Amino acid sequence: MIPAFSTGSLYPMEPEKAALAAYDAGFRTLEVFVNCEYEWSDEYIDLFLALLEERGMRVTSVHPYQSGSESFMLFSDYPRRRKETMEYYKKCLRAAARYGAKYFILHGPGRSSEEFRPLYPHEIDVYRELLDYGDSLGVEVLQENVRKFLSAFPETFRHLAEEVPALGYNLDFKQAVQSGFQIEDLIDAMGSRIRNVHINDLDIHNRCRLPGEGRLDYLDLFGRLRNAGFDGILVTEVYRRDIADLSRIQVSRLFLESELGKFELLSGNKP
Repeated sequence: MIPAFSTGSLYPMEPEKAALAAYDAGFRTLEVFVNCEYEWSDEYIDLFLALLEERGMRVTSVHPYQSGSESFMLFSDYPRRRKETMEYYKKCLRAAARYGAKYFILHGPGRSSEEFRPLYPHEIDVYRELLDYGDSLGVEVLQENVRKFLSAFPETFRHLAEEVPALGYNLDFKQAVQSGFQIEDLIDAMGSRIRNVHINDLDIHNRCRLPGEGRLDYLDLFGRLRNAGFDGILVTEVYRRDIADLSRIQVSRLFLESELGKFELLSGNKP
């Protein structure tokens, strides 16, 4: 497992500045949270990639700022709006490929109650079309668990595994807890389809913290992830208010690397 950093953790700092802060903290792998149309453009991506190349950094995943409106736009029950948004998301997928990202993260369909519901046929069609297009570009589309969306429920991921078996998942620690579930619940539901992980810590009030600043048992969680077949990128993703000082990012990275080292030794693998 490899530690990475999300530029979204420092929002509203621009991604290129957040990337430099991550570099100073010792990270070399990034998730880019795209915050405006300019950051989808070839002009911006060229500049951003040049900055990364000079520092030996890479992008493994991209998160679009439009995610919050996906239930109303991309997964809309209004065909024309859905079609227009699909073409826009294909543009975003092309940009994600230019960033060099392996993964593109969705929030998915919306929900209207506190209970799980099966996906509608048009929602399943959206996933299939996005997956096919992303595959043609070498970018895998992932569904993240998010509290205000249908993806808040562990059952959604079991349902998706049946309806859209090619779809991979992005596990988000903080969103699991904010949705009223245990992180373990989501790991069990997502199983072998976990491709990417957003990691954070929790204090006694369940507030989001940088890894190492809370009470999570990372060795146990790493073990559960490994048992589910995951051995990929662990992206530190918190909120800017949760970072008291930028120097804490490096402290957190060192903690995470130490915990990963312990886990590898305990599990009988080389660090």
